[in-house]
Amino acid sequence: MPSAVIRSGVCGFVTRAAAECQDGVHVGLVIDSDCPIYHPVAEELAPFSAQ
Repeated sequence: MPSAVIRSGVCGFVTRAAAECQDGVHVGLVIDSDCPIYHPVAEELAPFSAQ
C-alpha cells in the first residue's frame, strides 16, 4: 500500500496518508492526522475509480 508521512513545519502536526485498492479499480485514501482541523477533510474523502 503506497503511503506518505507529512510533517508540517509550521504547526508540527504529523499526517499519515495511505492509498488502498482491494478490487483493482477503486482506490480509497486513508488519512490519519494529529491535526484536529484536518479530521473533517479526512472524513469527506470517498473512494474513486483508478480507470
